[in-house]
Amino acid sequence: MQRRRLLLCAIAASPWLARSTAATESAYFPTRPIHIVLPSTSGGTSDLIARLFAARLEDFLGQPVVIETRPGAAGKIALERVASAAPDGYTLLLANNGANAIAQVGGGPVSMDPGKSFAPVTMLARLPIVIAITPALGVATLPELIARARSAPGALFYASSGEGSTSHLAAELLL
Repeated sequence: MQRRRLLLCAIAASPWLARSTAATESAYFPTRPIHIVLPSTSGGTSDLIARLFAARLEDFLGQPVVIETRPGAAGKIALERVASAAPDGYTLLLANNGANAIAQVGGGPVSMDPGKSFAPVTMLARLPIVIAITPALGVATLPELIARARSAPGALFYASSGEGSTSHLAAELLL
């Protein structure tokens, strides 16, 4: 009789035990690799920052961190990749000005509003925009560069990381 009572108690408690085990397993985060999506190419500043951050995150969490580069369309490709991922904390966006602001007003539609689709977690870095010129140009200051550009319209060229990028828009503002 005592075995039967023990068996009935075990059967009655089994759903509670199963829920308790599932809740305990889901309380441990993460249980699989985390993906950090970049709106830029490999080898740039964002990639370097992401890899340094990923190494520390792997050590802290004990799970692999995968860097996904999704360049193009001034960040829209990366934004859409992360916005379409499950909201479970396993897919992160390492965003920059292009992904946060420019993609919303640049050419072509954006399928989501970054301000509503994402929650900011932290700022990892602040990166200044630097103007570098060849010494052969014979100018040493920004006012000298502006004077040279005004004296010979169309004679100077600049490089940026792409149309709609932060460096492109900064150059357009300077022009």
